[in-house]
Amino acid sequence: MASAVTLPPVGNQEDWDEQVQLFGEDGDPLNLDAVTALTLVVWDPDTNTRMLTGAIGSGLTIENSAEGLIAIHFAAGSMMPLQAKNYAFRLGMTSGGATKDLILPGVLPVQDGGP
Repeated sequence: MASAVTLPPVGNQEDWDEQVQLFGEDGDPLNLDAVTALTLVVWDPDTNTRMLTGAIGSGLTIENSAEGLIAIHFAAGSMMPLQAKNYAFRLGMTSGGATKDLILPGVLPVQDGGP
């Protein structure tokens, strides 16, 4: 069920705000009504170090469950430790007691925002 996704670049001196629409295997928007948890982990693929983690209410929001639309938000202060490079990420969900990957592998390009 997991899809590979590369997100648009974000600067390491700004808020990371992204909307992502999720689709099922049939190509229709993924209905998130039964989702009890969403998790996001961003890590440095060179060191396997977690850089950001998010969940519903902490970086992730379900904007429209019928349309599979979620919002990602991390403040600029959370982005500052990320150096300019491509980071890996995983977006997962728990629904009906089962945990599934929605996006894997994911790529988040981070650009240097300057001093």
